[in-house]
Amino acid sequence: MDFVGYIFLLKSGGDKLPQEVSPLFDGFDSIKKRELELDANGNGDPNESQKSRYTISFSDKHFRKFTKMKMSSSSIFNLLLETSRVEFKLAFPVRLIMGEGKKGKPAMEEKWYPMNVYSRLFEIACINTDVRKDGIVQKRQYRLYFNTILAELFVHNLLTRNYDWVNSDLYNLPPSAQVFYRRFLLHHNYPKEQLSMSLIIREMNFTDKNMTNLVRNLEMNTLNPLVRRGLILSYEKLEGLNEEKYVFVLPGKKKQEKEQG
Repeated sequence: MDFVGYIFLLKSGGDKLPQEVSPLFDGFDSIKKRELELDANGNGDPNESQKSRYTISFSDKHFRKFTKMKMSSSSIFNLLLETSRVEFKLAFPVRLIMGEGKKGKPAMEEKWYPMNVYSRLFEIACINTDVRKDGIVQKRQYRLYFNTILAELFVHNLLTRNYDWVNSDLYNLPPSAQVFYRRFLLHHNYPKEQLSMSLIIREMNFTDKNMTNLVRNLEMNTLNPLVRRGLILSYEKLEGLNEEKYVFVLPGKKKQEKEQG
């Protein structure tokens, strides 16, 4: 979805990131109205429900360039297909304009919209553009349709500039390292961060009851890869007032962005 969001933003900005805030929705009422329109099982207009306000297209080459992952065309297709088939019914964080803020810029507030229907992130279509004589597809061109309420909420947040960038090298780290970085470190620019052991265990959904094994696996498979990548400069485990905690020294986001080019 990082890649999908990036391609969408490039298309919206004319091959560059859009500078203006242009939300789809101005409040919960407009979201509820659109959800009814898009609900095939509800009372919305069936013609309206089939309309796709937003689409993007890209190739295997674009995907590999963004992620720096050497995936076959079949692997990319299967990943996109599996992602498109997952259905959610959840409270989704929506960034809404709440008037005018500093220097005339929109004042934003994040609110949680409880979806009423199960919804998918996008619909997918593809064209085989290079097929070997033995039938193996080597290149594909994809088109994604943002024609569900979840998809339009995702697009809405992108158009309100509600996103954080990650370096493509993150995708080559162990899954637990990626999750840890996204949940605890991505969304701020603090030089230090302190996290209690109980918070880490809960948010990372760790289930190992053997604390010695848990700590060893946390440091070996999650923290050390982030240190090697430079996303954490150093960490230290300390005794807190009630429990153990980790203290992390972090690089500045501006420094990371400069290194990323």
